[in-house]
Amino acid sequence: MEREASSGADVLLSVVLGLAFGHKHAVYVNDARQPGVLALDSLLRPRAIFGREGEGPGEFVVKANIQALPQDSLFVFDPAIKRATVFAGQRHDSSRATGIPAYVCRREVA
Repeated sequence: MEREASSGADVLLSVVLGLAFGHKHAVYVNDARQPGVLALDSLLRPRAIFGREGEGPGEFVVKANIQALPQDSLFVFDPAIKRATVFAGQRHDSSRATGIPAYVCRREVA
């Protein structure tokens, strides 16, 4: 038998740019109008929003890509500040975020 899940009225989604599916059926939502990444449980109830607007640790200017990693870690790439951030474990707060600079290589064509 098929079963359907739907979020409650307290989850405000408007411009969903991407989804990632994590451990124990967690759903991570990259919504352009949210300052961070929205974490939902398996029944689509909000668990947390992690990250925020800015250029410091655990902050984003543009959340272009999100990807779930093993042990419920999450990878978020921000091309505006050329940085990938990995939120480790199940606590997705900026104190546990690791920033990884992304270098863009340009090859000149003669």
